[in-house]
Amino acid sequence: MKLRAMAQELSVPIVCTVQFRRHPINPEPNLEELRKCYGLLTEENADVVIFIHKEKNQNDYNDYNGIFSRELIIAKNKSGKTGRCTFSIPCF
Repeated sequence: MKLRAMAQELSVPIVCTVQFRRHPINPEPNLEELRKCYGLLTEENADVVIFIHKEKNQNDYNDYNGIFSRELIIAKNKSGKTGRCTFSIPCF
């Protein structure tokens, strides 16, 4: 892949973003859905795949304490662990 060669030559990370429609029965993003949506841009070309996930019933921010939060799903990591974490940003 040309992006990988360029990143290695310049010693910089390349970040590619995509938005895809999620399956109605299982709305949580996963590698299989990514493969179905994008033939050329697949997780096989990536060292790390991270999904930003919001539950359907989750508000954009928590009205009670003014916090914007999402779940990060680290679905693939060639040089480390996979898993989940939540990140939160205060809303002003």
